[in-house]
Amino acid sequence: MNKVAERSFLKSQIVDLDRLIDLTGDDPLMAPGLIARKTEFERRLGDLPTYIRQPQSTFYFSGGPVRGSQGIDAEFASKMLDLVQEITTFEFLHRKHGVLNTRGRVALAPEAKLMLTALPRGSFGLELRPANEFDMVDGQFLGDALQHFTDLLGAASESDAAFETALAEAPVRVLPKLKSLFETLQTYDAQLRLVTGDRELELSRDRIVSAVERVQATSENAEEVVIDGFYRGATLESRKIDFKTLDQQVITARLADDISEQDIGRLVLNQRLQPTFRRSALQPRGGTVRHSYELLSLVSQAAQLAVAANPAQELGAGE
Repeated sequence: MNKVAERSFLKSQIVDLDRLIDLTGDDPLMAPGLIARKTEFERRLGDLPTYIRQPQSTFYFSGGPVRGSQGIDAEFASKMLDLVQEITTFEFLHRKHGVLNTRGRVALAPEAKLMLTALPRGSFGLELRPANEFDMVDGQFLGDALQHFTDLLGAASESDAAFETALAEAPVRVLPKLKSLFETLQTYDAQLRLVTGDRELELSRDRIVSAVERVQATSENAEEVVIDGFYRGATLESRKIDFKTLDQQVITARLADDISEQDIGRLVLNQRLQPTFRRSALQPRGGTVRHSYELLSLVSQAAQLAVAANPAQELGAGE
């Protein structure tokens, strides 16, 4: 049972016990037992954390793909589970490493792998928890990823401003998956109640329609650009590089898969470069453009053209 559901259960039990205690009055046989049970429930309620960040989410579906609390359309459930896993992985990697590459292979993240652990009653529920043992830090990252995923769904169904704020904290690669998730809900005429930690979200048909329109109206495009500036350092564990442009803008870029640690190791701090970046632009409806960068090549296009014109010229990092 997730913590939100447990808190709700304990509160309802305490209310029911209060009624029974009022009815029994001072009955010497029944009253002591009821009071003891109420005390125990109050203790358990008090032990629950006020703020819950746990790596667990419970999805309660209703509507088209669901038959009461007995079953759910297998194709719909499979699509939703795949999308939830992919978005969670992107969110986890984004929180753990800070920058997620905008294309190509996604790094393996066994710590973010989820397992279907229960089928709670109430419409039809799917409870997801970590599939593997995790340390405290990874558990925190995964808990944050699932909670932000919940917040992102809620913001997309709420308003343009809320969605823009939530999207600013998400990796760019989440957007296509988010579109697919809402479109799947709409196609199957499904409704969703989602509980993650202390977050609880209700997505009615109307809110899902609003979310589909809002997410579909969010534009994204990417282009390759050569930027003149200075190397400001790298974090190889997270495969990030810092770069300052000539107009003093600082860019944090994810390294493309074919950029090796040896390539970065040959650079000198404050070395002037003209590398090629893949610049992705994301713009929510009515919002501001948000850019993310991926370093594609340490050799500029201009240098490549020079070599083509003069094959005897050698290229070095940053030339």
